[in-house]
Amino acid sequence: MGSSHALKAFFTPITYQLTITTTSGGTTDPVPGTYTYAVDSSVEVTAFPDADYVFDHWELDTVDVGSTNPYTVLIDEDHTLKAVFTYSPAPPPLSVSISPLSKSILMGDSVTFTSTVSGGTSPYTYQWYLNGNPVPGATSSSWTFTPTSTGIYYIYLKVTDANDTTAQSDTARITVTSVPVGGYSVSLTKPVAKTPLIFYTMLLAIFGTAISLIRRKRK
Repeated sequence: MGSSHALKAFFTPITYQLTITTTSGGTTDPVPGTYTYAVDSSVEVTAFPDADYVFDHWELDTVDVGSTNPYTVLIDEDHTLKAVFTYSPAPPPLSVSISPLSKSILMGDSVTFTSTVSGGTSPYTYQWYLNGNPVPGATSSSWTFTPTSTGIYYIYLKVTDANDTTAQSDTARITVTSVPVGGYSVSLTKPVAKTPLIFYTMLLAIFGTAISLIRRKRK
């Protein structure tokens, strides 16, 4: 009888406890609590953040063991696994604007567009469009447009953030006209000032008086 109890005790499986806890902002699967597992077994634990929270990292027995999710715990002794969540409210909606939105230029001139991006999650990627088509290589926050022919052009910018959210700017309208044939004429001569009529009248009067005096002397 005694030996039977001794053998039963000898073959009783060894177990350890796993305690799962979290900070505020989320939960786990299995849910937080204390569980008993057989030695050398592996337990997978998954973290689930609440709205406006993100899962940050795990702490196994107070040691930061990274952010792999789910995380597998080897039951080789009693352990405590803690899921750490951080508050991260959703960013404002992504939006983009460009400047200028309207301009008239002459053929041979160019116009530089700049952009302002707000909201979303950086980093951002940029793509400029000309008449509805993406412009090859125009992938910066600014772009200089140099037209090759006259006409009306429509330009806008699409911005994509780190979460693959895309926003489009208002459409700019650029009018390109040709330079007049022969260019612009500019007068290089100074306008001749008009001599007042009274000046001529005085000269004639003086001249007439002189002629009269000369005639009198001859008599």
